[in-house]
Amino acid sequence: MSLFNALKTREGIYGLDTYAKSHSVTIYYDSTEISEAEVKGALFTPSRYKTRTFKDYTPDSLTIWEVGINNLFDRVDQTNLVRALHQSNYIFGMETFFGEPVLTRIFFDADSLDSAEIKPIIEIKQIETEVAGKKRVYDLNFKCEGKGEITGKVAVLDFQRNMFTRMDQKFNDYEKQDESKLSIYEIGLPNADNMFMRSKMKFLISHISADDNVMRFRTLFTDRPVAQIFFHPDFVDTTKIHQMLIVDTLTYYTSDTTKATTPNIFEFEYPSRVIPVPGVTVVEK
Repeated sequence: MSLFNALKTREGIYGLDTYAKSHSVTIYYDSTEISEAEVKGALFTPSRYKTRTFKDYTPDSLTIWEVGINNLFDRVDQTNLVRALHQSNYIFGMETFFGEPVLTRIFFDADSLDSAEIKPIIEIKQIETEVAGKKRVYDLNFKCEGKGEITGKVAVLDFQRNMFTRMDQKFNDYEKQDESKLSIYEIGLPNADNMFMRSKMKFLISHISADDNVMRFRTLFTDRPVAQIFFHPDFVDTTKIHQMLIVDTLTYYTSDTTKATTPNIFEFEYPSRVIPVPGVTVVEK
């Protein structure tokens, strides 16, 4: 359905058939209205992935190596490429851009890894992983176009900002508010862009939305991952907001009138601060 939604508004594309068994799709299009390359571009979703955290060590900067990769078609392929790159302790992320072959940027620590060593990592034919005691084998078929090239460097902090997956949810009639009268409570939220943690944020957001004077929740990367809670300072203070965040159990809505509870798995990190909208610091804690 998501593929259909992505293609249905494109002029010249008139239908598709998908085949679950072979993981393939047939696209029906009018070549007088849209080219084959444009159809492929419509199917492609650019992506950014972190392949490793900086928990073990943080290099001074990351070097960018660009290469075209064949047989890199969809999310499944991109996930498998991440698995391949994760073999190295010195590769920290990747970005993909549409092209034939797909243009791929690899971010790595050049003090510990030579760029010539990356190509064999990408072109490995099979990877075995183990999760919760269960082993899985993945067959890969990536092929690099040429030797690739070094295109620059990026500061680790800028890399982290670029790779960070933000969340932003408004509620309690936020759109009707005068933003100049609102404040933002900001506090560190480690692992804020972790996929599992993000999937659980709906419970935290529902929990804090019970106060009508809390109106928005978002995450971003400043010099660390943070949560920002937008609130009306005339009617609720930061002490109450902080207490809502650190309770042992979150109470969330399953409907307009029904509630449920779940353990609070979020751990927040100091310092916290209050800033105005859009972001000049006024109070430090």
